[in-house]
Amino acid sequence: MYQALARKYRPQTWGEVIGQDHVTQTLQNAVVQQRLHHAYLFCGARGVGKTTVARLLAKTVNCVQRGASSEPCNACESCREITNGHALDVQEIDGASNTGVDDVREIRERIQYLPAETRYKVYIIDEVHMLSKAAFNALLKTLEEPPPHVLFIFATTEPQKIPATILSRCQRYDFRRVAAEEIVSTLRHIATAEGMTVGDDLLHLLAYEAEGGLRDAESLFDQVIAACGTAVTVPQVRNLLGLTDRIMLLELVRAIVKRDAKTALGHLETAFQSGGNLPQLAHDLLEFFRHLWVRVSCGELPHRATMPTDEVEAVETLACGMTVEEGAQWFAILFRGIDSVIRGRFPKLAMEAVLLQMVQVTPMTSISALIDRVEAMLATGAGTQTPTSAATMPQTPTSRASAPSAAAQGRAPINAPSPAPSVAGSAEASAGEPGFAWNAFFQKLRRSRPQLASIVEHGHVQRADVERVELRFPRDSLYAAMLQEADRLAQFEALVHEQFGSTCRVQIRQIDGLTSAERQATVRAERQKDQHRRHSAALEHALVREAGEVFGAEIAEVKVYGEST
Repeated sequence: MYQALARKYRPQTWGEVIGQDHVTQTLQNAVVQQRLHHAYLFCGARGVGKTTVARLLAKTVNCVQRGASSEPCNACESCREITNGHALDVQEIDGASNTGVDDVREIRERIQYLPAETRYKVYIIDEVHMLSKAAFNALLKTLEEPPPHVLFIFATTEPQKIPATILSRCQRYDFRRVAAEEIVSTLRHIATAEGMTVGDDLLHLLAYEAEGGLRDAESLFDQVIAACGTAVTVPQVRNLLGLTDRIMLLELVRAIVKRDAKTALGHLETAFQSGGNLPQLAHDLLEFFRHLWVRVSCGELPHRATMPTDEVEAVETLACGMTVEEGAQWFAILFRGIDSVIRGRFPKLAMEAVLLQMVQVTPMTSISALIDRVEAMLATGAGTQTPTSAATMPQTPTSRASAPSAAAQGRAPINAPSPAPSVAGSAEASAGEPGFAWNAFFQKLRRSRPQLASIVEHGHVQRADVERVELRFPRDSLYAAMLQEADRLAQFEALVHEQFGSTCRVQIRQIDGLTSAERQATVRAERQKDQHRRHSAALEHALVREAGEVFGAEIAEVKVYGEST
């Protein structure tokens, strides 16, 4: 009777297990050192060897000839019965079909009896996460204090669904996906044993479709042999499994990169008329553009050994004319649109829309490159003499398509302003208007010396320039007396000299007729005036004007650093 390849070549010793050395070595050591735990939890994707390892552990602990050794003999009666699935003391239970509390109660009743033929009763529960909450609760006490002759081994693909109370009572082992190279090596060994000659491209294709599951790869190989016999070709396998024609896929990618919409839609129509799987095509296209994006971002293509040679060459060739920004755009468009292709009512229309969006991606300059260019123009004086038009600056597709011109927005041509004056220069040029220089100093004072600022703000600034800073307080003001204390005054003068220059004098006066309400109203008015001046200066700054011209932007709001909100 024919036996499936996955069963025929199931590992029967620890050394035959592929890709799970971190699990097998630990379990072998536990057997030899007689440090067996009473409950194990094997987690991992489908087809990576969880049930196989569970059977190997059951054979190892129950082997009659070798006893507590690291390998089962596979010759004694116990090993043969476990291999054939006939052992009375090794029970494999499907958690998906035995989910109820009654099933668990039956197990609890059975474990009280000693093994009939072996040293341990082993219960292997597959897909244990399918058990009901009541079943898990019924299992709790048994897992915590089982009889010494019982061993529980749980296997699951979804450990997050298992209650924490169960997890805390088990030793957990996470199984990894099997590497593509190891799957290819195993399939090559099977092909040799079966008297077949197959190419590496076919084995790589099966390994890729298995997604790290060795059992899935063996099952696919079995299906291919049944359909095609011993003479198997890659096109036959692609047609059998409903996979995308890679030659057509490469041509489609080249059409997208060349922005050839007509050719791209033609390839899609050909794939559709030939019965191609559009969701599979979208997935393969997404993966290929992922390879391109990784290549231009990293400078090399990791894991290239798992890809066919012609695809590696295509990625290297296409990546030479790409930028990281283009790769990100193409991948983002595909990633957003693939869901509508897979789950939408009109997958062909959705795929056409995705392709048209992709061919419309235009080369773009990054924001940092634009800023660097504007700053370079300003540094050379270009930005302060003649305003650069948006047409002469590099633009993104969005700015070219939708940014309105200055004339369309009703703005008159703006003559480039001279560079904004410094705080000290403003104060020197306009000693009668201390607001700008003083408020800049006061904001700095508020950040660095908040207590001193709370005293100073109760005074009225009469003058603030490089020659003199004059503050006026009402007669008998407590705040004036506090500011005139020697240590505090010395600290204030040092800060004034740092801002306005060492020749600036500080004068603190107390006068009659300046009420607190009047002083506060004056300060508010001056602050509003100063805020308006600073906002106007910001709008007229050369860098702001250049940025507005480049991006076609309008200033919605101006915020000055350090200004209270």
